[in-house]
Amino acid sequence: MIRKIPVALSFAFLVVYGGLAPAQTLRLPSNGRAETFDPHSRTDQLHLRYFAQIYESPLEVGVDADGRMVPGPAVCELPVVSKDRLTVRLKVRPGARFHDDACFEGGKGRDATATDVVASLLRHADPAAKSAYYELFVQHRFVGVEAWRDAAAR
Repeated sequence: MIRKIPVALSFAFLVVYGGLAPAQTLRLPSNGRAETFDPHSRTDQLHLRYFAQIYESPLEVGVDADGRMVPGPAVCELPVVSKDRLTVRLKVRPGARFHDDACFEGGKGRDATATDVVASLLRHADPAAKSAYYELFVQHRFVGVEAWRDAAAR
């Protein structure tokens, strides 16, 4: 059995979280206020705790019985990797939606699309975003991203 856990939280929290039934609520005290809710900009534990409650990633990470990390679906279904291991295909999971918000037409959320996932990844590459995750998640991992970043910088 694989339990889904937020990647960004401390080990102690992972142990507690892994034992909760899905219908329960876990409330944790915070040791400070978030300075931003921009998930591209901060990597510290304080902010990651807030981000994990607000945003859903393309994939989740679980831990199997042997303690190995195992990817699981979230916004996207499990990836399909080509035989030559050069292409990873992500498909947005049916039912993945944005919540209702005034930024959407009529204030109603909408289904997430592949374009939304690409935009989120490219935002890491945008020099103006100053993403703390560019080198870790994006740089040299997608064909054309460096050229896109260079053009964006100009």
